[in-house]
Amino acid sequence: MFENSNLILGVDLGVKSVGLALIDPANRQIPLTAVRIFPAGVDGDFESGRDESRNRHRREKRLARRQTDRRRRRLAKIHGILTRAGLLPAGDSHDTLKALDAELSVKYGPHPGPPYSLRARALDYPLAPYELGRSLYHLAQRRGFLSNRRAPVKDNEEEGKVTAGLNTLQSAISSSGKRTLGEYLASLDPHTSKVRRQYTSRQMYAEEFEAIWQAQTQHHPLLTQALKLQIHEAIFHQRPLKDQSGRVGTCSLLPTEKRAPIRDLSFQRFRILDRVNALRLSEPERPLTPGERSILVEALSKQSKLAYARARSLLNLPKSARFTIEAGGEKSMTGNVTAAQFEEALNLRWHEFSPERQALLVEDWARAETDEHFKSILLEWSEFDAGEIESLCKVRLPDGYASLSLKAIQRLLPHLEAGMTTGEARRLEFPEIFESKPPVDFLPPVLATLGDLRNPAVTRVLTEFRKAINAIVRKYGKPAEIHIELARDLKRGKKDREELTKHNRDNEKKRADAVAELKKLGLPAPSRDDIAKYLLWLECNRVCPYSGDPISFDGIFGQHSQFDIEHIIPESRSFDNSQANRTLCRRYYNVRKGNKTPWEAFGQTEEWEGMVARVKAFAGRRKFRLFTSTETDVAKILGDFTTSELNDTRYASRLAAQYAGLLYGGVNDASGTKRIFCSAGQVTAQLRRLWKLDGILNPAEWTKSRDDHRHHAVDAATVACVSSGIIQTLSNENQRAREAGQRRLRSLAEPWPHFRDQLAEAIWSRTAVSLRPERKLRGPLHEETHYAVRKNPAGKPEVHVRKPIEKAAAKPERIVDPVVRSQVVAALERNEKEFFMPSGVPIRFARVVENVTVERIATGRRVRNVITGDNHHMEIVALQSRGKTSYVGKVVSRLAAVGRKREGKPVVQRDHGPNSEFLFTLSEGDMVSWKATVWRVRGVAVQSNGRLILSPASDARQKKDIENLESPSVNVFCCSGGKKIHVTPIGETRDARD
Repeated sequence: MFENSNLILGVDLGVKSVGLALIDPANRQIPLTAVRIFPAGVDGDFESGRDESRNRHRREKRLARRQTDRRRRRLAKIHGILTRAGLLPAGDSHDTLKALDAELSVKYGPHPGPPYSLRARALDYPLAPYELGRSLYHLAQRRGFLSNRRAPVKDNEEEGKVTAGLNTLQSAISSSGKRTLGEYLASLDPHTSKVRRQYTSRQMYAEEFEAIWQAQTQHHPLLTQALKLQIHEAIFHQRPLKDQSGRVGTCSLLPTEKRAPIRDLSFQRFRILDRVNALRLSEPERPLTPGERSILVEALSKQSKLAYARARSLLNLPKSARFTIEAGGEKSMTGNVTAAQFEEALNLRWHEFSPERQALLVEDWARAETDEHFKSILLEWSEFDAGEIESLCKVRLPDGYASLSLKAIQRLLPHLEAGMTTGEARRLEFPEIFESKPPVDFLPPVLATLGDLRNPAVTRVLTEFRKAINAIVRKYGKPAEIHIELARDLKRGKKDREELTKHNRDNEKKRADAVAELKKLGLPAPSRDDIAKYLLWLECNRVCPYSGDPISFDGIFGQHSQFDIEHIIPESRSFDNSQANRTLCRRYYNVRKGNKTPWEAFGQTEEWEGMVARVKAFAGRRKFRLFTSTETDVAKILGDFTTSELNDTRYASRLAAQYAGLLYGGVNDASGTKRIFCSAGQVTAQLRRLWKLDGILNPAEWTKSRDDHRHHAVDAATVACVSSGIIQTLSNENQRAREAGQRRLRSLAEPWPHFRDQLAEAIWSRTAVSLRPERKLRGPLHEETHYAVRKNPAGKPEVHVRKPIEKAAAKPERIVDPVVRSQVVAALERNEKEFFMPSGVPIRFARVVENVTVERIATGRRVRNVITGDNHHMEIVALQSRGKTSYVGKVVSRLAAVGRKREGKPVVQRDHGPNSEFLFTLSEGDMVSWKATVWRVRGVAVQSNGRLILSPASDARQKKDIENLESPSVNVFCCSGGKKIHVTPIGETRDARD
């Protein structure tokens, strides 16, 4: 495959989009701009960390159905056993048990209910065979909670509630003097105490079963040991958890090996050494000595977390010392979580075990599925007392897997024990990973190359990335360089996204409070800078950190304000405009400081100590460190800025770079030339502003417009221009602007003359947006509610729906029951919000009439009436009649489409009878050409023999937010030249071949 040495490809990768731009700096051209939009691969809010598998809802519903079916089969099995033994009457279980309960209620009373009273009597009195059978069947109906020790750590809170509830119930049983759970529940007054809705354990029911069986054996010769085992198995058997080992990902160093579980002691040791060996101390920067390293490793091996402040204390470091990693905001290191939990459970006896015995105990913990199972395993050890066994059963080790296998970890550990960093150890032990490989002509499939990434969003993004790159290579050849920028939400892990969302919400609240307060103080419309000044004013306790002068409100917001927002590390050098790098400063000191850091400007003056004391009183660690940074510290903070901006080190960025690098044999080719660059977003945003690129799509406001998908192409073109040279130029120009007294750089020379004009022409005239439609049958076939269809007095069918009384009362005329309806109407006339029957019984629900069209599905006892769910597609058909052609659209619901597939028929019906011609299908997300414009199908409707809902393909807004949706009928659409088209990932338009 040939290479086009003039072309640079810019790629803007997002969760749902790939923006593309090819630039030719040598010939000053922009050959291609395109945007590809696709489903995210996950449902929920990905950026906030609330993303989830797109199959999650369906999987949960399926799980509920399976649990219901298993319970039904279990009860049918125990009913059959008891019937054959003569302990229950033969016949349908529902009918026979209902009749039996009615008979027993007359005999023993309705409260607390026959099953409970029978379970209590069974301990002291002989029961009739059917009474005994009914009590045993009731145990099978309940059977209690059985802990799942393999539940993820995040479920511990719920498990704690269950455990607390079980302990409370057990204490109540003991204090009441009752022998079993059933006897205790039978003693409760149902009017004052809840018999149901209590946490009960499987063990309680098993012990009651034993007590009942032992008490009744002397009265019933048929209660043999064989029958006991059969009934016990039917009631208490727990299906083992499904083995999930096949879903574990592969090792990044040894692809044939599975990843190691995080709980494994080898991984815990590896993680500790990895972190400690990478630690560096600042002021001056140096690695840890072997002695210091040993102290931290030993401390981390005995606890689950170690704060950096505590680490400095252990090493006897001065209070001013800092670890370089603290600059990123990290507060602590993770220790040996596994050992810490076992050590707590065993009262420090954990370290008396040999490493082999420790590993064996962890392995036994992992293979035990229940607490009871783990207890039986611990009893075999014969060295734990009852208290230790109870404590060990409470251990909950972390869930999840590392990125490396145990084999790889074992090969790396000796090097880490010797003090090497993980990177050094990998290069020494796995040199083949770093060797350049033969370049490929086209990117191979993602999963075949990178394996199962276990991240559906990243997998989907890289798959669409592959389609676009391969299309570009086919048409233009391999670009000389590929520049990639990933959206920040793709770079972050789920936990990071959750924390970032929480942090952002906190900041939003602070800003909202600031706006409200500023309005009270006389600013009717606070600007962004006003809000920032106010928050900084509160942060520094209304005192200038440089001069020590008090700052009044007028001093900031008055006509003759004396104080400015000041960047601690000059923005021209750091490109950091965050609040952590800003504070307030009297204008005189701001001028004196110029383009220097506080240390460079005032570090050698008598004022310095006062400045440091004032900042220390209000600033967080990062801001204080920035303020007090010496020349060496600043160099370290900034580092080689061009390198850091062009080489993002986050996992997803490295993955995208690694994947794209296959075209060249690696991120660096065989000659050592760097071909793939992953840039951060700060420079892209600043270049867009300086080159006025935001105004291309939003000329009214000159800000980035996210309502138009083509903004991804603008970003991609900017990313393509990011290079070491442009960053150096940007840095130099920022410094010159500061020296000239400007707060920020206002303009920057374009990559070449008329670059913006060329890009605007490409965006408006040649940028095509392609969308990946979803035509899969996956999804709900109908709404969840099942409807009862009855005939009204006029003989017409109507649907009755059971609804909470609060909703039913909104339209009381639709309530079916006349008594309930009259009571609700009367209560509403009295402005009452609670409703009661004439007898005083509260009304909780009511059946109401709904005017909906339902469809009957299933057969026999499972037949039910439902409302069909989403439409799957529309079949466009041309009809010939009397020499004229008309067009209709026949909508097919997802339920109907699945029905066709189940019957072995094509999902798309092409034969619509004589004088008709099938043209094409349209689904949501398809692209059509109409009125010389490309449109996106937003939906199809049945009205007017088929109606389409269209929006411009570039419109990125939600359907509900678009005011100018077009909704032509199918006949109007086709008569005016509308047709279905296919747009490739690089924007080439072709006729769809349906």
